[in-house]
Amino acid sequence: MMSMFTTVFGLSPLVFLPGAGSELYRGVGAIVLFGLLFATLVTLTFLPTLLVTLLNFNRRNAGLISRPAFIQPKYQELKLSLRTAFSCPSCDCRTI
Repeated sequence: MMSMFTTVFGLSPLVFLPGAGSELYRGVGAIVLFGLLFATLVTLTFLPTLLVTLLNFNRRNAGLISRPAFIQPKYQELKLSLRTAFSCPSCDCRTI
C-alpha cells in the first residue's frame, strides 16, 4: 500500500498539473496512475471475495460444510452406491 501511495502521489503532478513538455508524458502517466489505482481496488475487494468463495466451495465438497437439504439425500445415495460398488464381497473391506 505504501509503494502504491508513493507512486500515485509521484505521478499525480505529471497527470493533473499542466506545464511545458507535460503533454508528451501526460498520457503515459494517466495510464500508469489509473491502472495502479484499478489494480489496487481489485486487489483489495475482488480477490478476497474470490478467495472466500473458493475456500467455501472446497470445504463444501470436502464435507466440512453441510449441503443444502435438497442436495443432501441424493449425495448420500450416491455415496452409498459408490461404497457398495467398490466393496470387496469376501472380506467387506472398502477400496475407497
